[in-house]
Amino acid sequence: MKAKKMSRLLSRNYFYFSLVVLAIAVFFACVKKTDEITKPPVTPTDTVAIKPPVKDTSITPPLRCAYSPDYGDTILCGAQSVESNVDYIVTPENYPGNNIGKYVSYPDGLVLDANTGAINVTKSESGMIFHVGFVPRGTTDTCFTKIITSGITYLDGIHILADGDTLAVPVYNGNPNLKPVCGTGGFSTCSFDNATDAGGVNYTCNFKNIKIDTSTGVISLSRSLIAGLFGVLPKNGDQKTATVYYRLNDCSGMALRKMDINISYYMTLSDVPAALINDINTLQQALIKSLFGREGRDMSTNPRPPHIVIVASH
Repeated sequence: MKAKKMSRLLSRNYFYFSLVVLAIAVFFACVKKTDEITKPPVTPTDTVAIKPPVKDTSITPPLRCAYSPDYGDTILCGAQSVESNVDYIVTPENYPGNNIGKYVSYPDGLVLDANTGAINVTKSESGMIFHVGFVPRGTTDTCFTKIITSGITYLDGIHILADGDTLAVPVYNGNPNLKPVCGTGGFSTCSFDNATDAGGVNYTCNFKNIKIDTSTGVISLSRSLIAGLFGVLPKNGDQKTATVYYRLNDCSGMALRKMDINISYYMTLSDVPAALINDINTLQQALIKSLFGREGRDMSTNPRPPHIVIVASH
């Protein structure tokens, strides 16, 4: 009996002893945690460990990036008129030096010095998107820069009069998505097909029955046909070329500029040669690639003069 009482007493004492030990352990653990929380932050003495990563200057950027022609601005625009004897010329700001390589461009129409990269803006086709590249000597690497010669152009296209497609509308800086060139939403002052600028009334588009609005530059294809652009009875394949002289109140300051256009006629869409349709499609695709800066260009593409095809009906 005494042995049982002694056993129960020892068990009870062991239980209380365990509780005391556990309480002491919890107390010291909490004290340590509190010290860690309230302890002030330690400033590391190894400052190298917190420095930003050092740029590795031993890595040379690809040549195609280092020599990308830089003309200071994407849009090239000068106040020199085409009738003046002064040309507006821009040169690359990052010209690498003589005999380092050569400059190339596409499409045709940009007056570019292959050795220096100088661009004669006055003598180049206006209103177009060009890509200028530099090819380092001994390599085929080329990095192209997109530049725009400020001005207007007309888009290559087939206009079916029976569908109400009767107007050839000029576009500014080679981008048909921009606002109208002149009139509502565009420049307030424009001049197209002025007799003095053309060198006499006999050299104007309107005199040749290409009915162009002298304030907006819009060509009415239906009115041109009625006026006798291709005579009383137009025939398949009839063509006319003319020069459009114009001035815009833009960065050029109303400087005189010009561009040639080509207009042809066909009675029905099936009369239009397949080769001509393919050419127009190629030029339209080239424009899209130029707008979005895509490669895969056709180096031989020549978008000038723009070809406006008039088709009477389907």
